[in-house]
Amino acid sequence: DEDTSLENAGYADVLNHNLFGIHMKEQNDALSETNPHVCIGWSAMGDLSGIESKEKLAEAYDNYFQKNNRAKGQDVGQIWRFINDIQIGDYIIYADDAVFHIGRIESGYYYDNSENPEQSADYTNTRKVVWLKKNLSRSILSSNLHNSLKTAMSIWSLSDYKSAVVDLLNVTVLVKQNCNSTVQSN
Repeated sequence: DEDTSLENAGYADVLNHNLFGIHMKEQNDALSETNPHVCIGWSAMGDLSGIESKEKLAEAYDNYFQKNNRAKGQDVGQIWRFINDIQIGDYIIYADDAVFHIGRIESGYYYDNSENPEQSADYTNTRKVVWLKKNLSRSILSSNLHNSLKTAMSIWSLSDYKSAVVDLLNVTVLVKQNCNSTVQSN
């Protein structure tokens, strides 16, 4: 089982891949057992699978959104990052209110506009994920990583924090064990 071997290797595999952060502020079921995934909006543009360059993406963007060059550039950069830069095997932190979740990307980009009452209709741009750790408190993060999760962007690089994520993936188990032993001793 790949997840077990990843765990046994101390998650050092994170260091060989890119690390991204994602915000999904609209309703979603990204953490569901049946369909673990990450997603971004901009669904008005439809399926982006055929887009081969940032220039083509920018042209498609102009058909649906009217924003100033700076805002457009940020949006196009984020969409491109999601559909193109993220690779299978890369890692992602889903920053969600007071908690965060760490996952590994398991699929290329795909467009999913299937009916899902649990998720905002704007979240059609999707990638499958295996969630390695869920519902970790942001309070355990270094202030730098915590602040990096506060960005207004939907998807951004966190590759500077790969070694911190290895530590978080490894340490979390110890933290849980310590909590349990404390609970038992009371």
